[in-house]
Amino acid sequence: MKKVLFITFLSFFVFLTSGYSKSKITKDSTVTNVTSWGKNKIGVTYSMMTGSGMSYWREINEKFAFKTQIFGYGTTEVENKYDNSIIASFGLELQFQLNKTERTKLYLLSGAYYSYNNEMNYYYRRKFIDDYKEYLSNFGAGFGFEVLALKNLSFSIDGGYFIGFKNVREYYENEDLTIYKNPFSFGFGLGISAFYNL
Repeated sequence: MKKVLFITFLSFFVFLTSGYSKSKITKDSTVTNVTSWGKNKIGVTYSMMTGSGMSYWREINEKFAFKTQIFGYGTTEVENKYDNSIIASFGLELQFQLNKTERTKLYLLSGAYYSYNNEMNYYYRRKFIDDYKEYLSNFGAGFGFEVLALKNLSFSIDGGYFIGFKNVREYYENEDLTIYKNPFSFGFGLGISAFYNL
């Protein structure tokens, strides 16, 4: 999954920067960068607190904004029916702006995401698993810093704490359904985003 997110992030970055003109020459022959914070942004996010995937950010007013991220991935082997998988997640984040300059932003954040992982027909620890399902609900809060690096391209990094609740269901070949829960996980998480400001 991390490999897929990295490839998606890299492809999106190349797409945005390929059509960017770094500067313009003014009438007095000086070179100035043209930058713009947008009220709407599209991009990619990887966050241990509020989810990962393709992302949309919108400013509500001068202090508040929200961000959503969605990710989906699936594979199937038609011939032998091994290694079939489905991964999906959706996250929502609320931001409160502490400080904003021409090129930087500092903000607080809080949010959550839900993910679903279904692995079918594969071997694990010398056992054949017919069906594996994982449900994860995650909640996080922290702070973030964003930099408007190029004309309309900005990058942000987040840090904070998260709490997660997991429910797993497994069905092994010739065995009964196994259900177990990891009711609580807690830790410090990081997040990174790249956005195109519209």
